[in-house]
Amino acid sequence: MSSTRSIRIAAAAIAFGLWAGAGCTADVSASEQQAQGKKYTLKVETSPEAVAKAKAATYKITITPKEGFLLKTVTPFKAKLSSSTGIEIAKAAFTAKDFDDPKAAAKSVSTSITCKSAGQNEIDADLTFFICNDELCERFKEKPKLTFAVKE
Repeated sequence: MSSTRSIRIAAAAIAFGLWAGAGCTADVSASEQQAQGKKYTLKVETSPEAVAKAKAATYKITITPKEGFLLKTVTPFKAKLSSSTGIEIAKAAFTAKDFDDPKAAAKSVSTSITCKSAGQNEIDADLTFFICNDELCERFKEKPKLTFAVKE
């Protein structure tokens, strides 16, 4: 009786090992991983899209929660912007009080930027925010970098 039990345990262990091993080596594309794990989408953009040297443009970050989730305005939201490529950023630190439209489902913050030089420029963002549903709130940190060309 104990040898039958040992065989069943060994068979279960082998089956689990094959199943677990298959999961670890599965090739999942980046878009599938994002669709499976993210509770939101993040978009970083400039407007106009073609930024001109010494002309004002707008830099905008938008966080759109997936269905069933929301970005709370009462939980801490922080965004810090920086650039090492000579971009003048009108406002570089944001909280939930700075959302463009606090009542919208997709929350965004935006600021005016002026690029001092033509060529490749970058703006780095450091974000901390909470995405919630009816049961829990989860903290997220993102560090998106927007690289864009500035024309003369």
